[in-house]
Amino acid sequence: MLQYDFFYGARRNIYLTFDYPREVDGELQVPVRFQRLRPGRDLDDIAETVAPACSEWDRRGFTDEEMAELEAFLADNMRAVMDAAASV
Repeated sequence: MLQYDFFYGARRNIYLTFDYPREVDGELQVPVRFQRLRPGRDLDDIAETVAPACSEWDRRGFTDEEMAELEAFLADNMRAVMDAAASV
């Protein structure tokens, strides 16, 4: 499974990680992933997007209600995530 290199935080066994930032058209873009470990199952639950736009999500295993919570969590922490990514 693809792993991102940088850990931001965790909440209720869901981990938020991010990868190296990229500059696209003068704007910093950061791949982010929420991941819930599922021991004993073949696949973990994941939701991935590119911050700060977060216009498209690839997801597996999370309900619509959980996705709404994850999106709100990311929005509330966006500045901190982007600052952390800019420092790597």
